Amino acid sequence: MSTAFVTKALVLAAITASLAGCGAGAVGALGGQATVDGAPIETGTISFKPADNPAGRGIGGALANGTFEIPSADKAKPGKYLVTVQAMKSTGKTRNDPQRGPVPIVESLELADSPQEVEITSANAQELQLAFTTKKK
Repeated sequence: MSTAFVTKALVLAAITASLAGCGAGAVGALGGQATVDGAPIETGTISFKPADNPAGRGIGGALANGTFEIPSADKAKPGKYLVTVQAMKSTGKTRNDPQRGPVPIVESLELADSPQEVEITSANAQELQLAFTTKKK
């Protein structure tokens, strides 16, 4: 074998080994179910921010029919997170959109317990069960 080939192979092996450590400790994708007053959240958004650094970079995604999934590309690490939900529900009414036709009208729900702190582990990352309640009027 040529020296150039061996050198390239060693460099490639070193790069591969260093990249294998990237993302170490990440739990992968986050997913689960979210409810308000015991019913699945119809539509909304969910975000996770590290509890020890709420101003830090968070990860999030959409909520639909009570479920959410945030891809592993966001690289959540195990630990405590502040989970914030913006939940909406249908009013049963529609409005006419010139391009899409009838569009459901939704209202925002005021949640009493959002944000809430949640511990994320590799064991529960795909099966999070989050329960919220509306503020009493």
